[in-house]
Amino acid sequence: MLVIVAVIVILAIAGPAAARTCYTLLDRNDNVVYRDTFPPVDLRDQGEAARAQLRQRGEFLLISEEEQCQQVTFVSGPGGATALSVDDFLGGLQPSTRASGGTITTAPQGARGPASSAPSAPSAAPKRGSASGGYK
Repeated sequence: MLVIVAVIVILAIAGPAAARTCYTLLDRNDNVVYRDTFPPVDLRDQGEAARAQLRQRGEFLLISEEEQCQQVTFVSGPGGATALSVDDFLGGLQPSTRASGGTITTAPQGARGPASSAPSAPSAAPKRGSASGGYK
């Protein structure tokens, strides 16, 4: 019995230890441009010049403890885009379909069809009382 109590106490103490240090860099417009478990600049005394450049550009480094730190990197300048448009962002996302169980699943690769720059025509609304499950 004493062993079970000891294991429960150890697990309760170890729970918060799963948190990681997450470094989030925000630009002057509060857009997340970097998030990772590694700092974007040297946080030692040798990195003072790099941190001063961040402040000069109006950027803000947020350091937090989180269970999950989703990695985000936005490349700007000569090697990347200077602005992120909605089309650029949505172009990398796959369409989702709703499954019958209420969960969202990703559409198969073949179901996406060819990419088109022209918007598709809206689908017709289901008729009232139809077999597709419409309201009566």
